[in-house]
Amino acid sequence: MPADRTVRALLILLSVLIAVAGGVQLATWLYGRGKIAALSNPPSPLFRTDNARVLAAGEAVALVVIGDSRAAQWRPPPPVAGGQTLIRGVGGETSAQTLARLADDALALRPRAVLLVTGINDLVAASYLAEAAARDVALALVERLLAAARQIEEQGACALIATVIPPARPDLLRRLAWQPSVADLVIMVNRELRARAADRFRILAAEEFSNPDDSLYLSQRWSSDALHLNSDGYAILARELGKIMDKESQCLLKGRRF
Repeated sequence: MPADRTVRALLILLSVLIAVAGGVQLATWLYGRGKIAALSNPPSPLFRTDNARVLAAGEAVALVVIGDSRAAQWRPPPPVAGGQTLIRGVGGETSAQTLARLADDALALRPRAVLLVTGINDLVAASYLAEAAARDVALALVERLLAAARQIEEQGACALIATVIPPARPDLLRRLAWQPSVADLVIMVNRELRARAADRFRILAAEEFSNPDDSLYLSQRWSSDALHLNSDGYAILARELGKIMDKESQCLLKGRRF
Protein backbone atom coordinates (compact mmCIF):
# COMPACT_ATOMS: atom_id res chain seq x y z
CA MET A 1 0.00 0.00 0.00
CA PRO A 2 2.72 2.53 0.81
CA ALA A 3 4.26 1.73 -2.56
CA ASP A 4 0.92 2.51 -4.27
CA ARG A 5 0.75 5.88 -2.51
CA THR A 6 4.29 6.66 -3.60
CA VAL A 7 3.48 5.81 -7.22
CA ARG A 8 0.33 7.96 -7.09
CA ALA A 9 2.31 10.86 -5.61
CA LEU A 10 4.95 10.55 -8.31
CA LEU A 11 2.29 10.45 -11.02
CA ILE A 12 0.63 13.55 -9.59
CA LEU A 13 3.99 15.33 -9.42
CA LEU A 14 4.77 14.31 -13.00
CA SER A 15 1.38 15.60 -14.14
CA VAL A 16 1.98 18.92 -12.42
CA LEU A 17 5.43 19.27 -14.01
CA ILE A 18 4.04 18.46 -17.44
CA ALA A 19 1.25 21.01 -16.94
CA VAL A 20 3.73 23.69 -15.85
CA ALA A 21 6.03 22.96 -18.78
CA GLY A 22 3.08 23.13 -21.15
CA GLY A 23 1.99 26.41 -19.58
CA VAL A 24 5.45 27.90 -20.02
CA GLN A 25 5.56 26.80 -23.65
CA LEU A 26 2.12 28.29 -24.26
CA ALA A 27 3.07 31.56 -22.56
CA THR A 28 6.27 31.75 -24.63
CA TRP A 29 4.35 31.09 -27.83
CA LEU A 30 1.71 33.72 -27.02
CA TYR A 31 4.35 36.29 -26.05
CA GLY A 32 6.26 35.66 -29.26
CA ARG A 33 3.15 35.81 -31.41
CA GLY A 34 2.16 39.08 -29.76
CA LYS A 35 5.55 40.61 -30.52
CA ILE A 36 5.48 39.38 -34.11
CA ALA A 37 1.95 40.76 -34.58
CA ALA A 38 3.15 44.16 -33.35
CA LEU A 39 5.39 44.40 -36.40
CA SER A 40 2.30 45.28 -38.45
CA ASN A 41 0.02 46.95 -35.88
CA PRO A 42 -1.32 50.47 -36.61
CA PRO A 43 0.35 53.45 -34.90
CA SER A 44 -0.94 54.97 -31.66
CA PRO A 45 -2.97 58.24 -31.59
CA LEU A 46 -1.83 58.83 -27.99
CA PHE A 47 -0.39 62.32 -28.53
CA ARG A 48 -3.03 63.77 -30.82
CA THR A 49 -4.50 66.08 -28.17
CA ASP A 50 -1.18 67.34 -26.85
CA ASN A 51 0.13 67.90 -30.37
CA ALA A 52 -2.87 70.12 -31.09
CA ARG A 53 -2.22 72.06 -27.87
CA VAL A 54 1.45 72.64 -28.73
CA LEU A 55 0.58 73.83 -32.23
CA ALA A 56 -2.25 76.09 -31.05
CA ALA A 57 -0.01 77.69 -28.43
CA GLY A 58 2.84 78.19 -30.90
CA GLU A 59 5.27 76.67 -28.42
CA ALA A 60 8.94 76.46 -29.41
CA VAL A 61 10.13 72.87 -29.77
CA ALA A 62 13.87 72.24 -29.78
CA LEU A 63 13.82 68.44 -29.78
CA VAL A 64 11.31 65.61 -30.19
CA VAL A 65 12.33 62.20 -28.86
CA ILE A 66 10.12 59.68 -30.63
CA GLY A 67 10.06 55.91 -30.32
CA ASP A 68 9.08 53.05 -28.04
CA SER A 69 9.03 52.66 -24.24
CA ARG A 70 12.70 53.56 -24.06
CA ALA A 71 11.72 56.99 -25.34
CA ALA A 72 8.54 57.09 -23.24
CA GLN A 73 10.41 56.47 -19.99
CA TRP A 74 13.00 59.21 -20.56
CA ARG A 75 12.04 61.45 -17.64
CA PRO A 76 12.79 64.23 -17.15
CA PRO A 77 13.19 64.98 -20.84
CA PRO A 78 16.76 65.85 -21.85
CA PRO A 79 17.19 69.65 -21.82
CA VAL A 80 18.08 71.42 -25.07
CA ALA A 81 18.85 75.12 -25.27
CA GLY A 82 16.34 77.35 -27.01
CA GLY A 83 13.15 75.35 -26.67
CA GLN A 84 11.38 72.48 -25.02
CA THR A 85 11.97 68.78 -25.47
CA LEU A 86 8.89 66.70 -26.19
CA ILE A 87 8.76 62.98 -25.48
CA ARG A 88 6.70 61.03 -27.98
CA GLY A 89 7.30 57.44 -26.90
CA VAL A 90 4.79 54.58 -26.90
CA GLY A 91 5.47 51.40 -24.96
CA GLY A 92 5.67 48.19 -26.98
CA GLU A 93 5.82 50.02 -30.29
CA THR A 94 7.86 48.81 -33.25
CA SER A 95 9.84 51.00 -35.62
CA ALA A 96 7.14 50.76 -38.29
CA GLN A 97 4.57 52.13 -35.84
CA THR A 98 6.93 54.91 -34.76
CA LEU A 99 7.65 55.94 -38.32
CA ALA A 100 3.96 55.87 -39.23
CA ARG A 101 3.36 58.68 -36.74
CA LEU A 102 6.62 60.56 -37.36
CA ALA A 103 4.90 63.28 -39.38
CA ASP A 104 2.12 63.96 -36.86
CA ASP A 105 3.98 63.43 -33.59
CA ALA A 106 7.31 65.01 -34.54
CA LEU A 107 7.65 66.87 -37.82
CA ALA A 108 4.34 68.73 -37.57
CA LEU A 109 5.57 70.30 -34.32
CA ARG A 110 8.38 72.04 -36.23
CA PRO A 111 11.27 70.94 -34.03
CA ARG A 112 14.90 71.83 -34.62
CA ALA A 113 15.90 68.20 -34.11
CA VAL A 114 14.30 64.75 -33.89
CA LEU A 115 15.86 61.81 -32.05
CA LEU A 116 14.74 58.31 -33.08
CA VAL A 117 14.76 55.82 -30.18
CA THR A 118 13.21 52.66 -31.52
CA GLY A 119 13.98 49.12 -32.69
CA ILE A 120 14.23 46.84 -29.68
CA ASN A 121 10.68 45.54 -30.10
CA ASP A 122 11.39 44.69 -33.74
CA LEU A 123 14.36 42.62 -32.60
CA VAL A 124 12.49 40.90 -29.76
CA ALA A 125 9.89 39.86 -32.33
CA ALA A 126 12.60 38.81 -34.77
CA SER A 127 14.17 36.55 -32.15
CA TYR A 128 11.14 34.26 -32.41
CA LEU A 129 11.61 33.81 -36.15
CA ALA A 130 13.88 31.57 -38.16
CA GLU A 131 17.40 32.93 -38.62
CA ALA A 132 16.94 34.19 -42.17
CA ALA A 133 13.62 35.87 -41.35
CA ALA A 134 15.12 37.42 -38.22
CA ARG A 135 17.96 38.89 -40.26
CA ASP A 136 15.44 40.35 -42.71
CA VAL A 137 13.60 42.07 -39.85
CA ALA A 138 16.89 43.47 -38.50
CA LEU A 139 17.99 44.82 -41.88
CA ALA A 140 14.52 46.25 -42.53
CA LEU A 141 14.83 48.12 -39.23
CA VAL A 142 18.07 49.73 -40.41
CA GLU A 143 16.46 50.75 -43.72
CA ARG A 144 13.49 52.19 -41.86
CA LEU A 145 15.66 54.28 -39.54
CA LEU A 146 17.68 55.63 -42.45
CA ALA A 147 14.50 56.49 -44.36
CA ALA A 148 13.12 58.27 -41.30
CA ALA A 149 16.33 60.25 -40.85
CA ARG A 150 16.19 61.36 -44.49
CA GLN A 151 12.55 62.39 -44.03
CA ILE A 152 13.45 64.43 -40.95
CA GLU A 153 16.25 66.31 -42.74
CA GLU A 154 14.12 66.88 -45.83
CA GLN A 155 11.71 68.72 -43.53
CA GLY A 156 14.49 71.00 -42.31
CA ALA A 157 15.24 69.40 -38.94
CA CYS A 158 18.38 67.69 -37.67
CA ALA A 159 18.09 63.90 -37.59
CA LEU A 160 19.59 61.94 -34.72
CA ILE A 161 19.46 58.14 -34.50
CA ALA A 162 20.03 56.28 -31.25
CA THR A 163 21.64 52.91 -31.73
CA VAL A 164 19.60 50.14 -30.15
CA ILE A 165 20.34 49.84 -26.44
CA PRO A 166 21.31 46.23 -25.73
CA PRO A 167 19.13 44.22 -23.36
CA ALA A 168 20.19 43.46 -19.82
CA ARG A 169 20.27 39.86 -18.73
CA PRO A 170 16.62 38.93 -18.08
CA ASP A 171 15.34 37.91 -14.68
CA LEU A 172 14.07 34.38 -14.08
CA LEU A 173 10.45 35.14 -14.96
CA ARG A 174 11.23 36.89 -18.25
CA ARG A 175 13.80 34.22 -19.07
CA LEU A 176 10.97 31.72 -19.51
CA ALA A 177 9.97 33.52 -22.71
CA TRP A 178 13.33 35.05 -23.63
CA GLN A 179 15.24 34.35 -26.83
CA PRO A 180 19.01 34.91 -26.42
CA SER A 181 19.39 35.87 -30.08
CA VAL A 182 17.98 39.33 -29.25
CA ALA A 183 21.44 40.46 -28.12
CA ASP A 184 23.07 39.25 -31.34
CA LEU A 185 20.45 41.02 -33.44
CA VAL A 186 21.10 44.27 -31.55
CA ILE A 187 24.80 44.00 -32.39
CA MET A 188 23.99 43.37 -36.07
CA VAL A 189 21.70 46.40 -36.32
CA ASN A 190 24.10 48.74 -34.54
CA ARG A 191 26.98 47.64 -36.74
CA GLU A 192 24.90 48.33 -39.86
CA LEU A 193 23.76 51.71 -38.54
CA ARG A 194 27.30 52.80 -37.80
CA ALA A 195 28.52 51.66 -41.20
CA ARG A 196 25.75 53.28 -43.19
CA ALA A 197 24.59 56.31 -41.18
CA ALA A 198 27.60 57.74 -39.35
CA ASP A 199 28.83 59.80 -42.33
CA ARG A 200 25.50 61.54 -42.85
CA PHE A 201 23.43 61.46 -39.66
CA ARG A 202 24.19 62.02 -35.99
CA ILE A 203 24.46 58.78 -34.04
CA LEU A 204 23.75 58.57 -30.31
CA ALA A 205 25.81 55.52 -29.37
CA ALA A 206 23.47 53.96 -26.85
CA GLU A 207 25.20 50.58 -26.98
CA GLU A 208 28.07 52.09 -24.99
CA PHE A 209 26.03 51.04 -21.96
CA SER A 210 27.17 47.47 -22.52
CA ASN A 211 28.63 45.69 -19.53
CA PRO A 212 32.44 45.75 -19.98
CA ASP A 213 32.55 42.21 -18.61
CA ASP A 214 29.68 40.95 -20.77
CA SER A 215 29.54 42.97 -24.00
CA LEU A 216 26.32 41.41 -25.28
CA TYR A 217 24.25 42.85 -22.45
CA LEU A 218 23.39 46.14 -20.80
CA SER A 219 25.06 46.62 -17.44
CA GLN A 220 22.74 46.02 -14.47
CA ARG A 221 24.09 49.30 -13.12
CA TRP A 222 22.06 51.23 -15.71
CA SER A 223 19.04 48.96 -16.24
CA SER A 224 15.67 48.80 -14.51
CA ASP A 225 14.81 45.49 -16.21
CA ALA A 226 15.84 43.50 -19.27
CA LEU A 227 14.74 46.15 -21.76
CA HIS A 228 14.83 49.50 -19.99
CA LEU A 229 17.23 52.02 -18.51
CA ASN A 230 17.03 53.30 -14.96
CA SER A 231 17.42 56.97 -13.99
CA ASP A 232 21.23 56.69 -13.95
CA GLY A 233 21.17 55.25 -17.45
CA TYR A 234 19.00 58.08 -18.74
CA ALA A 235 21.27 60.64 -17.08
CA ILE A 236 24.24 59.26 -19.02
CA LEU A 237 22.23 59.12 -22.23
CA ALA A 238 21.21 62.77 -21.74
CA ARG A 239 24.85 63.74 -21.17
CA GLU A 240 25.93 62.02 -24.40
CA LEU A 241 23.05 63.65 -26.28
CA GLY A 242 24.15 67.03 -24.94
CA LYS A 243 27.63 66.49 -26.37
CA ILE A 244 26.16 65.78 -29.80
CA MET A 245 23.86 68.80 -29.65
CA ASP A 246 26.79 71.06 -28.71
CA LYS A 247 28.94 69.65 -31.50
CA GLU A 248 26.15 69.99 -34.06
CA SER A 249 25.16 73.56 -33.17
CA GLN A 250 25.52 74.63 -36.81
CA CYS A 251 22.99 72.04 -37.86
CA LEU A 252 20.60 73.32 -35.22
CA LEU A 253 21.12 76.93 -36.31
CA LYS A 254 20.35 75.98 -39.92
CA GLY A 255 17.31 73.96 -38.87
CA ARG A 256 13.83 75.17 -38.18
CA ARG A 257 13.09 78.04 -35.83
CA PHE A 258 12.77 77.37 -32.11
